[in-house]
Amino acid sequence: MYRIPARGPQDMAVDRTVVTPGGRDLVLDLLRTGALAVVVLWHWIFTSVRWASDGPHVGNPVAVTPGLWLVTWVLQVMPAFFIVGGALHARDHTPARQFWAKRCRRLLVPVLPLLTLASVVALGAHIAGRDDLVRGVVLVVSPMWFLATYLVCIAVAPLARKAHARWGAAVVVVGLGAALVVDRLRIGSGVGGALTGAAAFVVVWATVHQIGFSLQRLRSARRATQAAVAVSGYSLLAMAAWLGPYPAAMVGLDGAKLSNMGPPTTMVILLGIGQVGLIALGGSMLERAAVRSRRLLQTASDWSMTVYAWHLSAFAAFWALAAWAGVEVSSRIDAHWWLVRPLWLVGPAVLAVPLCLVVRRFDRRA
Repeated sequence: MYRIPARGPQDMAVDRTVVTPGGRDLVLDLLRTGALAVVVLWHWIFTSVRWASDGPHVGNPVAVTPGLWLVTWVLQVMPAFFIVGGALHARDHTPARQFWAKRCRRLLVPVLPLLTLASVVALGAHIAGRDDLVRGVVLVVSPMWFLATYLVCIAVAPLARKAHARWGAAVVVVGLGAALVVDRLRIGSGVGGALTGAAAFVVVWATVHQIGFSLQRLRSARRATQAAVAVSGYSLLAMAAWLGPYPAAMVGLDGAKLSNMGPPTTMVILLGIGQVGLIALGGSMLERAAVRSRRLLQTASDWSMTVYAWHLSAFAAFWALAAWAGVEVSSRIDAHWWLVRPLWLVGPAVLAVPLCLVVRRFDRRA
């Protein structure tokens, strides 16, 4: 049985959870699965690769397609991952040591084969004087930035939960202010270099993670409150893009001096506020979809880390095969590039299936 709380016109605040007998919130599973699907499809379909003497340089059509930056305000789903993580951690009251051990095992064990293989290939390529291949290996493992940052959020999660219990959403306001200070130092004054860049990763993503602690309460709030949060987040996002030093696109653009994602800027927090409002607003729709697809969500959850870790390896393998076979792999964004996009969905997917089947055992151990 799946618990779906009764609702009616008399309900001013309701429990918006759909849980399994084991206590899993299916809506959170749906959000995480949907976000992972967007990440994989974006990387496969909208990544252009130009191989130069120093290795691969990646781009996407956002930089050259007028108005496409607006799509990134919807399809940039990395904040959703951290919001869902915060929502899950808010409910987990296991002792800190068990909490850390369980989540570190779940995250690290499935990626060990990738990191081991990547290290061996990169070392061999460097010894052979092929630093261009080393750059390619780094590109393939680049999604691991998420794991490194998420592990920091896990490390501070017990403290973040206590802070939320005492001060509520005020912690997010403090994080937003800290992110603005880091942006001012890093972008406005050029202070710190790598140090302020690392601070941006910690401050911004820890604040987005903190937003997730408020998700359950917001799901039970009035629709007017949910709408106000969504409108506030996107309005501030638009204002910052218009008045501030930030680019409008929420993805990195090839050749751009500044990116909102690497290192992350305050824009990411504002996007997270907008997204958490939209998640709450879509509660009923998400619940119905989650119940209908509960078996698919269980399968997706079982495979999530394997797919996340290896999907770029499948893309790189297909790109190499296409280049070797003489297939057009131009990075120039033109009509032909758009025409062959279906090929870049099917090709990596075909290679990803056997690859994930081989490495799946490590995910099961986790």
